[in-house]
Amino acid sequence: MRLIVLTGLCAVIALAAAVPAEARPKKKLRTVADQTIPNGVAVYRQAGSTAKDYWCNAGDFALRKMGAPSDGALELVRPEGAAGGPSDRDSIGFSLVDGGGGSGGVSVSTVGERHSLGQTKAFCLSQVDPSER
Repeated sequence: MRLIVLTGLCAVIALAAAVPAEARPKKKLRTVADQTIPNGVAVYRQAGSTAKDYWCNAGDFALRKMGAPSDGALELVRPEGAAGGPSDRDSIGFSLVDGGGGSGGVSVSTVGERHSLGQTKAFCLSQVDPSER
C-alpha cells in the first residue's frame, strides 16, 4: 500500500514539474488603458523595474484586459521620461498593433521598438520573483 501511495505521489510531483510556469508578471506594475494613444497601454514607472518588466506587464494587460489577438504586437510610442499619459504620473506608453515582429534589443527608450505578444510572455517568464530578490 505504501509503495502505491509513494509511486502515485512521485507521479504527481513529476507532472507538476513538467508544467511550465505560467507567463504572468511576477513583478506587477500598475497598468491601465491609455486613452491618449490609439489602442494604448500605459505602464506606470516604478523604481527598480527593468525594460522587460514594462513589456511583460503591457503584454499581459493587452492580452487579458484588451482582448488582443495572440498574434498581435506592442510598439513603444511614449518612451521612458517622455511627457504625457493618462495621469500626471510618469508612465511608458505602448500601442497594440497588428502583426508580429520584434526588435533586436529590449528597451523602453526607443520609439518604434516592437515585440510580439508572444515575446512579451517570454519576458514574463524571465522575470525574477520580487520575493526572491
